[in-house]
Amino acid sequence: MLIQHLHLSTRNLPKQRYFYTQTLGLALLDASQTSFTFQAGASRITFEQAGKIENPHYHFAFNIPENQLTEAKAWLQSRTSLLAKDGADDFLFAPAWNAEGIYFQDPDGNVLEFICRHNLATATAAPFGVESIICVSEVGLVAPEVAPVVGLLAQTAGLEVWQEAGPNFKALGTETGLFILVKEGRSWFPTQLPARASNLQVIFRHRSRNFLLKGTEGTVQIKELIQEKKEILA
Repeated sequence: MLIQHLHLSTRNLPKQRYFYTQTLGLALLDASQTSFTFQAGASRITFEQAGKIENPHYHFAFNIPENQLTEAKAWLQSRTSLLAKDGADDFLFAPAWNAEGIYFQDPDGNVLEFICRHNLATATAAPFGVESIICVSEVGLVAPEVAPVVGLLAQTAGLEVWQEAGPNFKALGTETGLFILVKEGRSWFPTQLPARASNLQVIFRHRSRNFLLKGTEGTVQIKELIQEKKEILA
C-alpha cells in the first residue's frame, strides 16, 4: 500500500507552512491563501485552513531508511524537540513491528513520527537529510468503534490487519502504508493526547487499485478511483 496524497486541516496555516517547508525543508508544491501542498518522498501532503469550529488533530508517520535512526534523530533535534516517554526519546517496537521510531510535533500539536522498518530493504550510506524521507507510511484513523471500519476497509479495498493491540487498535495495510485505526479517546503514543476524529482525505494505492478515503465527523467512507478510458479516434 502506498499513501499518495494526504489532505488535512490546520488551525494555523502560516505556522504549519513554515514548519514543514522551512524548518524541515520539504519541497513546497503549491500554495494559496487557504492551503499549501508539499512533497514528502513518494507522498504529498496538503494542509487546508480549518473552519472556525474545527479543532483538528492527527497522527501520521514517515518511513525513513531502516539503518538511519541515529542520524535522523540528530538531524531532527537540530530543528525541533523530540517527544519523550519515561525518559526515552527513541523507541524500539519489537519483535512484532521490527522497527524503531522517534516522535515530534508540528505547530498544531499533531503527533508525527520517523520510523525505521527493519523488514524493508531501505538501508543507505547517503547522509541523512530531508530527501531521505521515503513516504508517509502511517495515517491515524479515529472512529467511535474500530470493528466496523476494519470491515469496510477489508471489503472495499482488500486491506488486511497487519498488527493489532486489542480491539481498539488495528494497523491495516502494509509496511509501506498503514492506516492506524484506533477508538476515539485512545492516547497517541508516546503522549497522553486523546485521539479524536478529524476531517481528512487519503488517496492511496493498494494491489494496483487507487482509492479515496474520507474521514468526516467520526465516519469513514471509501471508494475506488476508476480512471476514465479515453476514446481513441481513428
